[in-house]
Amino acid sequence: MRRLGKEVKLSPMALYRYFPSKLDILARLWAFILTQAFDRVAKARQDQTNHRDALHLAAQAYVTYWLENTDHYHLVFVTSGVTKETVQSFVGNPETIAQYDVFFELVASVLGLDRANPTVKTATDGLICALHGIMHSLITMPGYPWTRSEQLVSDAVSSIRERSSVAR
Repeated sequence: MRRLGKEVKLSPMALYRYFPSKLDILARLWAFILTQAFDRVAKARQDQTNHRDALHLAAQAYVTYWLENTDHYHLVFVTSGVTKETVQSFVGNPETIAQYDVFFELVASVLGLDRANPTVKTATDGLICALHGIMHSLITMPGYPWTRSEQLVSDAVSSIRERSSVAR
């Protein structure tokens, strides 16, 4: 709290006037950052009528946001001293889950399936895991000569495209 107060030019006690706890501050920061990331996703796909292209652009925008904002990545995904319960209360929040719905909707469209179909859940979960793996690897292991993020994202999205051709 002292370090944060120093950054925003407030005393730690003044911060407590606005936020009941450190975790409330963290949750607010996480929500703000995720909104920024998903605003980028929305902007990237807004003019796309082709569902496959929209999915690819959304996935790339999501990964690119975190690669360009590594401090945000660390704050949201690598914050030390945060309990599993705290993370679960934030991640399990309906507003947080709703941010990721864009991927479920796009995957359902690409697969030509209803959003409630279990195949959509599995495919979307796999895509989100792949995107997070790409981000994590490129950010936390920068010394390794990784393939470009664009190619890695393209490969991850291609797995959804392959499912769509099999499903039809």
